[in-house]
Amino acid sequence: MINLIIDGSNTFLDLSIFESGELLYTSFLKGGKTFSRILIKLVDDALYYTNNTLDDVGEVYCVAGPGRHTSLRVVISTLKGLFFSKNVKAYRINAMDLTAAAYEGSRFRVVSETFSSLLYFCDYVREDGKPVRLNCQKQRIREEEAYKTDLPVVRTNDERLTPKTRYIHSIKDYAEEVDLINLNPIY
Repeated sequence: MINLIIDGSNTFLDLSIFESGELLYTSFLKGGKTFSRILIKLVDDALYYTNNTLDDVGEVYCVAGPGRHTSLRVVISTLKGLFFSKNVKAYRINAMDLTAAAYEGSRFRVVSETFSSLLYFCDYVREDGKPVRLNCQKQRIREEEAYKTDLPVVRTNDERLTPKTRYIHSIKDYAEEVDLINLNPIY
């Protein structure tokens, strides 16, 4: 069984496939067509190039936010459609945790992508190569509040950290198992 990981929380699509902890495939697409027009083709190509089918997918990890609302809904709806009748485990991932996994700093703050003056943030420390949450702001706050810190600030839409889905194994403890039908965005 393989693991499929998808991040569509920003202006890019990021997808990886793992088998037994080994990275088999990763892709990163920025801009271009809307996610609804390319996501199924992206998944189909990933499965084709790894010599797999939808029936081989045992776990699906989906970045469910915070991020671009429409993009999140398109990715989640597509996954529900592809795997509705399949026996897969579904996991919801926070975009800030996945960004923290990709960033190599020892102490830092991750700030969610903004489309207004409000956002979320979370502070992390790296222990044994894994990011550990120190505190997370669960409510949307003003952007200037999130930047009042002595810590380096990393944004979830920082393309220098992509592709991020390949770092899923360092944050698996933060992934929330959900019934596929109950996989919903984190706003």
